[in-house]
Amino acid sequence: TCGPVTFRIRDGVYTEQIAIDSIPTSSPTNTITFESESLDSSAVTIQFTPPNSTKPAVFLLKGTDYVIFRHLGFKSLPSTFSDVLELRYSADHITVSNCHFEGYQFGSSGVLIKCLNYGGGSDTITIENSYFLNGQQAIYLFNGGIRQHEVNIEQNTFVNQRFGSIDVSFTRGLYIRNNNFTSNTPILSFKAIDLSSSDTYTDISGNAISLSSAGSGMFLDGLNYSTNPGTAHVYNNMIRSASTGLGLGIWNGEHVFASYNNIYASGSGPAIELAGGDSLYVQNNVLTSNTGRAFSSFSVTPYVVSDYNDLYSISGDLGFWNNILYPTFGEWQAGTTFDGHSINVDPEFVSGTDLHVLADTLDGAGIPIAGISEDFDGNPRNALMPDI
Repeated sequence: TCGPVTFRIRDGVYTEQIAIDSIPTSSPTNTITFESESLDSSAVTIQFTPPNSTKPAVFLLKGTDYVIFRHLGFKSLPSTFSDVLELRYSADHITVSNCHFEGYQFGSSGVLIKCLNYGGGSDTITIENSYFLNGQQAIYLFNGGIRQHEVNIEQNTFVNQRFGSIDVSFTRGLYIRNNNFTSNTPILSFKAIDLSSSDTYTDISGNAISLSSAGSGMFLDGLNYSTNPGTAHVYNNMIRSASTGLGLGIWNGEHVFASYNNIYASGSGPAIELAGGDSLYVQNNVLTSNTGRAFSSFSVTPYVVSDYNDLYSISGDLGFWNNILYPTFGEWQAGTTFDGHSINVDPEFVSGTDLHVLADTLDGAGIPIAGISEDFDGNPRNALMPDI
């Protein structure tokens, strides 16, 4: 109970494996901080070759609470088991800020930050302003059905993960905002953001996803599909999927609002895909596919509002809904009764990877949405006639 403790690490490369058990006296005021003395994450690297499944990570927290990592570099050397930072036994109130993680893409496990709990959850996790390079996955948070409260993943950069960047399950209060994702993975099942079972409040906004070879942008399953529903907002994202991957998938969600997203499915996948759930709102989005559908679904969603969008397929059918294919925009409007105020034009993306739009037709063609007053770049939106 001597107050907060800070460990300042001298510049250098440290090859060692670290495990810390629960510290009963840690608290909001008695925090434990590990940081580089120079405040430069490139100057300090903690690395190791994890030996086996019982010691799979470079740095392990075993029920340790109120720990802060700042300005550090972590690296897992090639191994069958090659996780980097792992949280177990309900390690709570963990902050990772301005750190650099590098992992190994092959082997049995290669996660850069893993939270793996059974019978308990890790609450109040903040991961911000950090860089994630390689690895099978960057962030994997799983608690075996126990809800994790208040998870914040903001302003990070994710580069070349093999199977996925963010994979999060069972959260209550989730914020994934202003992150940048790029990957050259060849894995068709890759997902930049893979989310399952989040309720109360979910905010996924301001993210830029650009996949060059394969994979899906966002796959969101089970949002608010629980006894404690709340709302989920997915807005101001720019998403490029590749190959058969979809841009944005919303499965089994309730009270989900998808707004102001620019989505380009550059292969044969759909720009947006809905399946099941109820009370979904799709407004003010640019939904473009190359050879696939702009809008698709394969199971009935009872209540959907889709309007004020730009739906465009370069060389594919426009949409698929309730087991009926709609090749053209006119047929889509007539058959679904959706998108009465939507348009069907080439959005004229700046490039295949820069999804800002040049088409004047989109100017002032949207509808105001409460709570979203700025665009992807932080510029104010017109309060009465916002751009799509």
